[in-house]
Amino acid sequence: MEHIPETRYYISEAMANSKFIFDFALDRQIDKLIIIPLSRLSDTSSSPIRPKIIIIDGLDECRNKDAQGVIVKEFVAAVARMQHNYPHKLLIASRPEQNILSAFGDLTVAPSLRPLSLDNFWKPGDDIRTFLVDSFASIRQTHPLKEYIPLDWPDPCDIEKLVEKSSGQFIYAATVSKYIKSGDNHPVKCLKIIIGLIKDAESRPYAELDALYTYIFAQTKKPDTVSHILCILLMSSTVKLFTLPGLTIRFIEDLLGLGEGDVELALNHLSSIMEIKSSKINFLHASLPDFLVDETRAGRFYANNDRTCVHVFRCCRRYILESTC
Repeated sequence: MEHIPETRYYISEAMANSKFIFDFALDRQIDKLIIIPLSRLSDTSSSPIRPKIIIIDGLDECRNKDAQGVIVKEFVAAVARMQHNYPHKLLIASRPEQNILSAFGDLTVAPSLRPLSLDNFWKPGDDIRTFLVDSFASIRQTHPLKEYIPLDWPDPCDIEKLVEKSSGQFIYAATVSKYIKSGDNHPVKCLKIIIGLIKDAESRPYAELDALYTYIFAQTKKPDTVSHILCILLMSSTVKLFTLPGLTIRFIEDLLGLGEGDVELALNHLSSIMEIKSSKINFLHASLPDFLVDETRAGRFYANNDRTCVHVFRCCRRYILESTC
């Protein structure tokens, strides 16, 4: 309620009257810290209160996964209770993780929610391109080494490469921008590292993006199965065997000796970076395969480690022998 300072008195009063308020059930916390303060503010105001937008940002970052669904349901119910006198709106911003998608599909709240996927329909590439152009203009004007930066830098083709690599996600563009504008290195050199024109063993341009990917993969319940699936997906463009029946989920399950539905269960916590569509698995971000095949970035989630590759090779051998019998 930072942007509604008039509610601070009522929130402080609620906290003073209930010292253990943060141990209460979530619905009671919402009532006492949000609903009641907004209602009392409306009751005591001499002029009509304009409807507010209650924003829940980064719900996917809530460490308690079970709480994610509870937060959605309780806030929807709370806002619904206020609609008659105080028609406030609720905006939830999040990666589409499984618990959150399930909460949105719950019949008790689904009629009150309107999911909006920020996909290519909204042409995010245009916004990312504008962001990058503005960022580079700022770097040319403010960087400590600005006198060594050409006025026509960067090449428009390099900006297009970054837009394509972003896959519609600002996290990639923002990470790149932050790395390049750092005063520790020459921006022109940093961009060449990003584009892949030069190598720098000591540089970590994707540190924040790598931390995000690492966090997401750490949520998986079956890391070995996920590693085997990823290995197959990354090999599919070079190993001709995989193109024969088509790299469908059923084929991957047969290849790895898994039961029906096991692939989808294994990838259950990766819906924010991978999608299953028409029985096939797709990477949602062009930067993800680069992360997975770089051991210095992916660490324990490196997809081409010896143990994983040996297991996949044995599965391929078994599949070929069984198919030819």
